[in-house]
Amino acid sequence: MHRYRYRRRSAPTSPGTKIGYLPQEPKLNPEHTVRESIEEAVAEVVNALKGLDEVYAKYAEPDADFDKLAAQQGKFEEIIQAHDGHNLNVTAGYALLMHCVCQTGMRKSLPFPVVNVAV
Repeated sequence: MHRYRYRRRSAPTSPGTKIGYLPQEPKLNPEHTVRESIEEAVAEVVNALKGLDEVYAKYAEPDADFDKLAAQQGKFEEIIQAHDGHNLNVTAGYALLMHCVCQTGMRKSLPFPVVNVAV
């Protein structure tokens, strides 16, 4: 049995176990606004949504290659589904709201509990 040691404490680990650090706060660009930081974080999903719209438009073309378009559509839909991309506006709006609430101290006036939110 191996032991993981950190600041005079230890915990048993199995052989081959990897221990790592997962920061709880994201590293944000201090020159960006909250909205810009959110847009940067979800750029892959936004690009997939735009790509999916382009694929849908190409289906209407008379010489469309449906097999190729279906493959592209599947790729874009996989990215969107993995990140709940169809609800992106709701999620980003909620993140902005929580940032404002946490910065202004309005927590007690909301009709729902608010935990610390890192945006």
